[in-house]
Amino acid sequence: MAGLDVLFLQFLRLLLAIVFAVGAQYLAIKIFDKMTSKIDEMEELKKGNLAVGIVLASVILSVATIISGGVARAVPSSLNFGSVDFWTGLGYGLFSLFVALVFAVVSQFVALRVFDSMTEGIDEQKELKKGNLAMAVLLAAVIYATAIVVVAGLPSF
Repeated sequence: MAGLDVLFLQFLRLLLAIVFAVGAQYLAIKIFDKMTSKIDEMEELKKGNLAVGIVLASVILSVATIISGGVARAVPSSLNFGSVDFWTGLGYGLFSLFVALVFAVVSQFVALRVFDSMTEGIDEQKELKKGNLAMAVLLAAVIYATAIVVVAGLPSF
């Protein structure tokens, strides 16, 4: 029976990971879309704008990097549903995932605003819309580097 408990626990973790991954990516893309009011990202992707695709890919990868560490901790290691510890652990784990998601979104927003203020005279959104790959790679690096630093600074809850 212990083998089935472990299997169910792993399935629960996988299900939670999928739900959070899809939700986090959707939220990140929507927020990024709001931040870049001069670009319709989906329209640019339909046109084959590789620059916009690179930046959106970095947004998705950075959010996944930040929340990935919390997924395994979100589901308690004990599968005793009647236990207060199980439900407390599950609630705490879900809360820590939510906090990681908030850090992911806020850190991207701040990083892009700081980068924008450092590059006076350059309209990053206009450059992306033109398909400027150099700008896309640079923005993608800023976004992903921010994620790496945020992961290192997040508490392990």
